[in-house]
Amino acid sequence: MLFRSADFVSEARRGRIPEIVAELVDTGWSRYQTRALHGDGSEVPLEVTAIALGDGTFHGLCRDMTAWVEAEQALATSEARYASILGSAEAIITVNRQQRILLFTHAAEVMFGLAAPKVLGTAPHNLIPTPFHAAPHPTAEPVPP
Repeated sequence: MLFRSADFVSEARRGRIPEIVAELVDTGWSRYQTRALHGDGSEVPLEVTAIALGDGTFHGLCRDMTAWVEAEQALATSEARYASILGSAEAIITVNRQQRILLFTHAAEVMFGLAAPKVLGTAPHNLIPTPFHAAPHPTAEPVPP
């Protein structure tokens, strides 16, 4: 389908078109992100990859980035929530099925007097005095020597 960039680029963003065309002429290709006009008149995030064909024409691939942008926003929200929980919580130690420490929060560092890098990947029973060792959880795999 043939179209002009002005057909889907909002007026507010059309000023960048000469810069993009100049890059295409200089390098033979360009990739950029913009906001484009959807058929219903709303704007959507768009990634455009274009190449110069050498005969004065360009071919481009346009990709709607709405789902990508929404996923990035959801990830940022989730990471902020996770950091908030870990930052405000008491000591948290996460152990995998192989009985290795995967997470050792700052509060755990303070409580045990150990730095996380020293503890990560080790068995949690190393943190507990021997008389208080209990049998591992039934779903846990045996701790290798």
